[in-house]
Amino acid sequence: PLFFEDDYIIFLLTTPCKLKDTSRKLKMEIRSDRTRPRPYVIEWNDSDIEKMYKLRLMTYNNKKVDSLQIFCEKDLIDIDKVIVKYSFKNPRHMIRLCNTIVRHTARSVNATAYKITKQVFNKALHEFCETTCEDAYPEKGHYVHALIQNNGINISVEDFAKNNEINIDVASGILSEMASLGALDMHKKLTGETEYKIIDPKIIYLQENSLNI
Repeated sequence: PLFFEDDYIIFLLTTPCKLKDTSRKLKMEIRSDRTRPRPYVIEWNDSDIEKMYKLRLMTYNNKKVDSLQIFCEKDLIDIDKVIVKYSFKNPRHMIRLCNTIVRHTARSVNATAYKITKQVFNKALHEFCETTCEDAYPEKGHYVHALIQNNGINISVEDFAKNNEINIDVASGILSEMASLGALDMHKKLTGETEYKIIDPKIIYLQENSLNI
């Protein structure tokens, strides 16, 4: 149980994703996120994450709770929107962030309150952003740090190469790979120059708060 509020008990559990057609043919259950090559590509957006988030809360609370806002102190608003934002199209991240919030709340309040304060939430979000970035970009930790230290979310290959003391080709390769992992958005200008923009909100959060991973 994550929270106790009157008679409500909230659970956030992971469940396998069933691929019916392929499963029927192979007579087994397959998780698309663990299958190579993937028989299906599942893409999530914020709307999907929000729907899943609310359905999970409703499912484990007798359809009476679809928001964590009722468990928050008055200094913390729009927690549901923030959870969706930092889940960044990844349902596992949504569950992980919720679990991190619960853990920090349980450590920080007395046995009867179980309320999420803004201070506790910020600590949980900080930890989540750090650890999730480490897991999402395990071999690029040094360059994630460089992205955090970048002046703003727009990045040029030349500046990235200069700041990290690497040549243009290496810098271009790193940024291209980071884009493929979802950290950056990549587009080419009419001049042929490639520009990058940080789109992972976890990296942006760490950047804005001057935190290091």
